[in-house]
Amino acid sequence: MRRNSLFILIAVMLTSLIAVNNAEAFDISFDDYCDGMQFEWGAAPPFLYGTRTGCADEEIIGIAGPLVIFFWVRDDGVKFITLVRFDGTFEHYASFDGGPVELVNDGTWSFGPPTDANTGKMSSL
Repeated sequence: MRRNSLFILIAVMLTSLIAVNNAEAFDISFDDYCDGMQFEWGAAPPFLYGTRTGCADEEIIGIAGPLVIFFWVRDDGVKFITLVRFDGTFEHYASFDGGPVELVNDGTWSFGPPTDANTGKMSSL
């Protein structure tokens, strides 16, 4: 009986991983800005990967938990952390020239790709 239970548990876990890995990408946009993020589950949940979208284009990696945390480094070496909360809010933090991490912007986000990439709105960063 124990062997059957273990087999069932493994089958359920594998099925869940396959379903998660075949999920479509998620798009979010930062409200009142020209940028957002598109991301999907990585090979080992809870890890995520994707890109900044709209008027921005950087690869991002992240981890999902009670909130989603994304990390990336801009071409000029600035390191960013973005917290995306399930209540529809976000916070961008940055470290400039190896200095302390500081809050650079916060606001709200919505599901869907950014639609204002070419309308003169600023990036959320």
